[in-house]
Amino acid sequence: METYTPMIQKYAKQQGIPEYVELIKAVMMQESGGRGNDPMQASECGYNTRYPNSPNGITDPEYSVNVGIQNLAVCLNAAEVKSPIDMDNIKLALQGYTYGNGYISWARSNYGGYTYANAAEFSTMQAARLGWSSYGDTQYVAHVLRYYPYGRAFTSGGGNQAIVEVALSQLGNVGGQPYWSWYGFGGRVEWCACFVSWCAEQCGYIESGVIPKFAGCVQGSNWFKEQG
Repeated sequence: METYTPMIQKYAKQQGIPEYVELIKAVMMQESGGRGNDPMQASECGYNTRYPNSPNGITDPEYSVNVGIQNLAVCLNAAEVKSPIDMDNIKLALQGYTYGNGYISWARSNYGGYTYANAAEFSTMQAARLGWSSYGDTQYVAHVLRYYPYGRAFTSGGGNQAIVEVALSQLGNVGGQPYWSWYGFGGRVEWCACFVSWCAEQCGYIESGVIPKFAGCVQGSNWFKEQG
């Protein structure tokens, strides 16, 4: 899976969703575990214009990643996902990724968003319409979120667990991207404080005022001391 990370980062950036790399990895884990020539299982997607639109029709892993990320970006946009921890809308986008974009507008207009019950209802409805015995994975959201560090953080109770989970998801990062560039620096700086701020941002802590945005350790530690 990690061999795909640079490729995922590249296409996520191209599609304007660089902050959703962990979500893309979670989708890939569910789809293929990073194995095979179509790791995003994107062959049947409408954005695949180069290979047969049949299961495993794509035989170029990089093209699969490109197409899968295009599709996910459209779903995130249609579901109006605001951040990597906007879990309600991420669930809507994920079910739309596996069912097709039509699910997103249907669930929105009929139920105001995603629920497991309406995912099951949509599956039954589509299967009947197409004359199939079944349609899609009704439990796709739960299947993907078990691989998504932020998803786990928000289902594992309160406290400070969320920011710890986000930090743990970044183990192995070399060079400090995207922390320093997210902060606004044009080149690499000592990024330890930027990293704390970036983790806080993923949890919604900066927006809600739980933690300030800071790039200097002294500045940050002084603020925490003042808060006791």
